[in-house]
Amino acid sequence: MIVLDASVAMRSPLAEVTRKVEVGSRFEAAKSAIQGIVNQKLLFRKNDEVGIVMYGTEGTDNQLNADDDNSYKHVTVVSSVAPVTIDLAKQVLAMEAASVETPADVLDGIIVALDLMIRRTDNKKYDKRLVVITDAATRINNPSDMEVVCTMIQNLDVHLQIMCVPILFVNPTTKMRGNLEFGDAMSIPVYVFAKVLEATIPSLQKESQVAKQSTTYAEDDAPGKVRMERTSFAP
Repeated sequence: MIVLDASVAMRSPLAEVTRKVEVGSRFEAAKSAIQGIVNQKLLFRKNDEVGIVMYGTEGTDNQLNADDDNSYKHVTVVSSVAPVTIDLAKQVLAMEAASVETPADVLDGIIVALDLMIRRTDNKKYDKRLVVITDAATRINNPSDMEVVCTMIQNLDVHLQIMCVPILFVNPTTKMRGNLEFGDAMSIPVYVFAKVLEATIPSLQKESQVAKQSTTYAEDDAPGKVRMERTSFAP
């Protein structure tokens, strides 16, 4: 099951434009990834079933909203859980992100997706997987519901995977670089990286300015008077 963020924020460029090159949007990158998943299953894993739900859409189309008009708005079911077909591949190509600002609650999208999975599996033996693709640019309306949703995912034995776009890669810093030498016959370059690094809070400090060397003093610069500045750091 795939839950895709279709909010207007997903229309933002995938990366910062530093040169005059064409840069696709976050939504286009996510859609391209979904196309790859669908094509792979269409060719090699025809027994797998896929469903797609978009949240943050301009319209609303899902069963939970049909039962209650005031709930799960701006969530659209592109496809219920079913075997992959050519029609699904065409539906993926036609997907578009919202062009105006809309509410986009990832929990609403997940709940609608879980409902589709429950309706499809119905106590049958399935290897259930839920993939959420988002740029995490929108807030959750009711954070207190997160615990309830997590409990639902655990009870249904669903494997949750969250993919965030754009992905920021941070190169680790080496703690030590050297060679592991075996006499004169062999030398192996070795890079050592820290797996866990303790972050400490900067200590509070007092700093005083250097006194001016002068025979005459202004009232604020009288001998023996120290101007002190305090700087506090909070995590």
